[in-house]
Amino acid sequence: MPKFIDPHDAYLSFREEVQNDSLQLESCKLHPDIKMYFDEVDSGARFTYATFKNKIAKGILQIAQSGWDNGIPYFQLGIAVGKEFRKQGVGEQLTRKALEEFLERFPIPKGEKLGIEAVISTANIASQKLAAKIFPKPPTAITDSVSGKPALHYEFVKEG
Repeated sequence: MPKFIDPHDAYLSFREEVQNDSLQLESCKLHPDIKMYFDEVDSGARFTYATFKNKIAKGILQIAQSGWDNGIPYFQLGIAVGKEFRKQGVGEQLTRKALEEFLERFPIPKGEKLGIEAVISTANIASQKLAAKIFPKPPTAITDSVSGKPALHYEFVKEG
């Protein structure tokens, strides 16, 4: 059976690319302690925000275009934190700061809306705990469209 897309795989690749000086990272405006990397994937634009200890990425938050719903563009979050940095608040701090940076970079015009979402496996308790701190509403139980497994869909819509 297919597996969920694991942001940890992206984290490991990102961490290696940073250590090899293969990426052009941009300092963030509001939070200079995090860096951003932009690229494009099949679904569209993807922004990877990272926090570091020396030259080691402690964690990444990816914000990627995920489609449209009722005329509202949606972006999906994916977070991964290195094993040696877990249970230290890295995920929550990075998520909050990265979302602030993203919304500063792309202000929502008055009268427009932007959706932010996350799909989390029902087995991933740590990510559920983090999502509960970030998303104001309780999640909706769904079946993940990639894996076919039970998941929770978190979302909020931000208005300009």
